[in-house]
Amino acid sequence: MATKRQPPTRSCVICRSRRDKSDLLRIVRTPDGRVEFDETGKANGRGAYVCADESHWGDRGAFGKIRHSLQVQIDNSRFEALSNEVLSHLQTNQ
Repeated sequence: MATKRQPPTRSCVICRSRRDKSDLLRIVRTPDGRVEFDETGKANGRGAYVCADESHWGDRGAFGKIRHSLQVQIDNSRFEALSNEVLSHLQTNQ
């Protein structure tokens, strides 16, 4: 009899809570160095997972934690654009 596999889990880089991978949003540093919101969760590159909690994006500490996790420098304007993209996605998918 086949055993049922556990769903993959990841930790939010901001609050460190563990959740199912499907419940988290993925931010990715692509191989060419761009930082993007990965709606599919399958884009190539180094990923950082964040809870689908709007309060995370209002926290300036999130900026540093995402930057540290992706091991990349992100300027303020790119982080603002990324935040707006994620917040728009959250509002669309409620």
